[in-house]
Amino acid sequence: MRTTRAYICTMHRIRKLLLILLAITFLTILSHIWYRIPTLQPSGLREPTPISLHPHYPPPTRLLNITNFEFIANPSVCDPKDKILGVILVHSHPSNIDLRQAARDHISKRLLNEIGIRRVFLIGEAIRAQPKYPAVKQEIISKENGEHQDLIQGNFVEHYRNLTYKHIMGLTWTVHYCPQAEFIIKVDDDIAVDIFQIRQLIKYKYRNIRNQMLGLIQVEQSPLRSNASKWMVTEEEFSGKTYPSFLSGWCYIAPKETIQRIVSVAHKFPYFWIDDVLVTGIIAEELGIEREGLNNKYTIHSAHMRCCADEHYYPLRYYCDYFAGPTGGDHMLLASALDQFHNCYRKGCKSRTGQQTIARTCVATPKDMPTGRGVGEVIAIA
Repeated sequence: MRTTRAYICTMHRIRKLLLILLAITFLTILSHIWYRIPTLQPSGLREPTPISLHPHYPPPTRLLNITNFEFIANPSVCDPKDKILGVILVHSHPSNIDLRQAARDHISKRLLNEIGIRRVFLIGEAIRAQPKYPAVKQEIISKENGEHQDLIQGNFVEHYRNLTYKHIMGLTWTVHYCPQAEFIIKVDDDIAVDIFQIRQLIKYKYRNIRNQMLGLIQVEQSPLRSNASKWMVTEEEFSGKTYPSFLSGWCYIAPKETIQRIVSVAHKFPYFWIDDVLVTGIIAEELGIEREGLNNKYTIHSAHMRCCADEHYYPLRYYCDYFAGPTGGDHMLLASALDQFHNCYRKGCKSRTGQQTIARTCVATPKDMPTGRGVGEVIAIA
């Protein structure tokens, strides 16, 4: 009798366990089905395909010391069948929507495609506001990317101390998702860049370089040690007195072979948050990559860019003396400069010589002149 009761109790327990297992199995299957159904955002845009189901969204991987890196946004930009001369990697803050739109409006995707160039904007997540930068909801980024399909976004916080993550993310992206691009042009979103002049350089003069980087070279620069600067570097972060020669992150150019080498070893170096120093200085030096300065083609003055931009109002058109220079974050100045670059590409311009150079002829007035004083000031640009 006792044996019978024990048997019945055991069977009841087994039945309960089976029911629990069936319930768990059913819920698991249901959750997978639900996860695979694309949902609609309020804007009408579909959510990205789940990361594990799409080649452009691989499973979590490593990005330097981030062990669970994922692409939040990764549209298809480079068709494998296309022959691509270069890809522009634009470092941008999620909140710099006006700068990105100025770039799109005045140098369009269609125009870039015509000359064998692709362009993407690299961003992180801006879920919290920071000094000078507001927070940006992910829905806004998703909508922008739905319209333009040119944002590459990683799952790290947008912050100046995370710029190295963004930099390596962009280079890694080109290796995996735009491998046929012969050159990489890395720029900042507030820098006016004449892609047409750069295209001529990489298509002809520098077409065959393989172990080289071109840009605004910085030599014997010392780390800032002052606590008053947000760019202060501690001895623990970098103990040397001077950095290796490096290229300014404003705009540099490199062939794909050089970028492939950098990407393959970047994870072996300690994280250093000043990205251009690490990538084009420390890593490039270790790999024996030559860095060539094209400093005469850069300006550090936004006033020079303003003078170049004004050229399209004059009857006699001149090329800008520079192919890269700052705009101070002014999207209207960026738009004007890009228009000038485009006009010279389409219609042709003359080169300045001697006394005609921008450095000699361009003068600037203070941007915010106090009103009512009746006094002007002219600042000579050296």
